[in-house]
Amino acid sequence: MEQQEIDNNKNRNNLLADIEITRANLYVFKNAEEKDVWSDLLDKAEENVQSNPEYSRKIVNRVDEVIKNLWKRIFTWKEFQKKIIKYFIWIILAELIVISIYYYFVDIIQYGFYSALLFGLLGGTLGVILNLGKDLQIEESNQLGTLKLILRPLIGCVSALILFSFMQLNIISIAESLDQKFVLIILSIFAGYSERFVSKALDDYAPKIFNK
Repeated sequence: MEQQEIDNNKNRNNLLADIEITRANLYVFKNAEEKDVWSDLLDKAEENVQSNPEYSRKIVNRVDEVIKNLWKRIFTWKEFQKKIIKYFIWIILAELIVISIYYYFVDIIQYGFYSALLFGLLGGTLGVILNLGKDLQIEESNQLGTLKLILRPLIGCVSALILFSFMQLNIISIAESLDQKFVLIILSIFAGYSERFVSKALDDYAPKIFNK
């Protein structure tokens, strides 16, 4: 009986140690509410270590399994991010080559439509790389995530073309003191980077930057 009691105490101590280790691993949860839920379960497990160690062990195993699954999803997401960033870096390089070649043979600034298109695409691609973690969440499937990433540069093109159309229709006009070519390129990149830039520029910033 004495040996059994020693073994029981050892198992309880091991269980308490596992609870603390599992509690320390809760940092993987970024959502505070979700983290609190699992923390409360571990508190319940700790309270029942003496009276019902089997119940406590089940709780610890459950929380530990959830943490392991979340780590697997995070690892898969990180690998997905690496691949996407790699692909879009190559796309940016290709875009820069196309812009350079096109600019060498044709003065693209004289063709504002194509300028807005190319630099809007460039801005949209930069937006994918710089905002990948913000735009997509771990819970999203790779297929849905890939679709959003593909559409992002295209939306950037549309935003830049809308801005260019406003300029052509004199809805907004660039101050003569500013370099027309430079402003067109910069605004196209910004419009491509963030599709909200066009509406924000018109509502908040256009009166300060442009002469109407």
